Amino acid sequence: MQIRVYDHVMEPKLAKDLGARQNGSLVYRYGDKTEVVRIGAEMGEARGRLAKVDEEFQNKFLKLVADKRIAYFTAGHGERTYEWKGGEEARHPVTGLKKILRKQNFEVKPLGLGQGLGADVPEDASLLVVVDPAEDFLPEELDSLRRYLEGGGRMWIALDPEHSTNVAGLLEDFGLRFQATPLANERYFMRASYKKADRYNLFTNSTSSHPSVNTLSQNASRLAVVLIGSGFLEKIEGSKAEARIVMTLRSMPMTWADENRNLEPDGPEEQKKTYDLVAAVAADFRRDDKEPAEGAPHQEAKEPAKEQMRLIVLADADALSDQVIGNLGNYFFFEDGLKWLFEEEPLLGSVGTEEDVRIRHTKEEDMVWFYTTI
Repeated sequence: MQIRVYDHVMEPKLAKDLGARQNGSLVYRYGDKTEVVRIGAEMGEARGRLAKVDEEFQNKFLKLVADKRIAYFTAGHGERTYEWKGGEEARHPVTGLKKILRKQNFEVKPLGLGQGLGADVPEDASLLVVVDPAEDFLPEELDSLRRYLEGGGRMWIALDPEHSTNVAGLLEDFGLRFQATPLANERYFMRASYKKADRYNLFTNSTSSHPSVNTLSQNASRLAVVLIGSGFLEKIEGSKAEARIVMTLRSMPMTWADENRNLEPDGPEEQKKTYDLVAAVAADFRRDDKEPAEGAPHQEAKEPAKEQMRLIVLADADALSDQVIGNLGNYFFFEDGLKWLFEEEPLLGSVGTEEDVRIRHTKEEDMVWFYTTI
């Protein structure tokens, strides 16, 4: 990297070529591509923009040096929406995920039956995101998801106890089972309504040392992930693929699976313990190369190439929703997971920012934030 300072008056031709119309402009240049950010030449004007210059740098840096990638969100099965449509949503949307992905140089698109999911996942898919489907996928759509993973795909699946669909069956192919029983805790929860239902509002800072939760594990005393009505995950035997599964996030102690949903730990079947909430899954699949054409020269047999799939499964879709994604623990949880999926921890580094972000939410959400912060 080279850093140079120029005066707009002394270098008018260069300023024109770079697109800098006046002093106080920060220009990023890589080859023939340039990105310009207006900062301001006086501190009064520049102070607010300097507060988020680190974030702006990463955004521009990725646009210049990284290839544009596409993240597909499955659609047509009652999933959480990533587009804000105004008014009250039945379930909290995930527009915050779209913003994070766009900052990491992803283009976000929907993928449903109308976009060809029944035939195959598009070849240009870099990431596939499934967030809380409320209806079953067609068998052909599930086969497309399975082929995508077995071809070395990257996928993020967030399920929720409120909806039990056949996507959970896809996880069993890789040695994982989703349990749609909500978890509750009498001690580690957030007060919102001052009723027993608050026991479903969990938080946790209990992580493994896996790279997908690196920021959380290094800042456990300051960061926690908020979950609202979470299910849990279990490893199972007899999966089709030899997957490597790491449970990366666990509930706090004294949590129980509330089978009868009365918010009380009843009997031995609702024993208090810790539960697994998030799994990072990796598996290698052999890629069958095409047979040589007839008459082509004979070549020695080679070891079949392997494709590695990577998958993150979350047992609570609300943890990625706009209701709590503004919490730093939830934000870094998604961001670090994204880094691990693409093995790009050095490139997609953490962003420092001093900007005061304006947050909009409902009166009920204000109560949650108030009690969380104190």
